[in-house]
Amino acid sequence: MSKHVVEVYVADSRAAIHEAALVLTAVGINNMIHQHPHGWGLLVPLEDQAKAHHQLTSYWHENQPSKDQPVDAHIVD
Repeated sequence: MSKHVVEVYVADSRAAIHEAALVLTAVGINNMIHQHPHGWGLLVPLEDQAKAHHQLTSYWHENQPSKDQPVDAHIVD
């Protein structure tokens, strides 16, 4: 990893930080998880900051919970 890194995401759960790291790894962005007193941080090389931010926000936008309400289905026998 580059000598110059920047934190692109902070989470209070280990699962959330690992999910974000997986997103970046899947698109070829080097990353490193670190723990700090208030949770977890995700570091990337400074030159990948904009790309990492774009990939994470796109992933979260695409994977938002559906706002559609379940439909009652009438079963006819």
